[in-house]
Amino acid sequence: DEGDWARLLKSEVGYRVVSVDVELYGSESGEQEVVSASAFVSDPALRILVPSGDPREPKPTARYLDLIQSGAAFHQLDEDYQAWLRGLDTVPRVPREYLDTRRDRITKAGVLAVLASLLAAYVSHL
Repeated sequence: DEGDWARLLKSEVGYRVVSVDVELYGSESGEQEVVSASAFVSDPALRILVPSGDPREPKPTARYLDLIQSGAAFHQLDEDYQAWLRGLDTVPRVPREYLDTRRDRITKAGVLAVLASLLAAYVSHL
């Protein structure tokens, strides 16, 4: 419903919503049906950093993957896809060092500016 959608939009920071065409399977008519859906796509301003360089990272959080798995089961998605989801590794939470958002960069720049001002004031009083 609209309330759920509004909460989801609020919680998915770092993504933009785009319209995508989705092919349905298992339609009653037996014909391939295409519908329009909304998808969250990474915002170019959000850079996911992977310190290890491992292409299998970053891993989803356990909570996020559980939501995806529950939705896939509820909507009876392909069993192979559900098995693939069950095989994914998770992390308890997204490590802070993975995120490099515009807000993070502005905050870091602000903190550095304040520290530089304090250091300049201290040095001028020596």
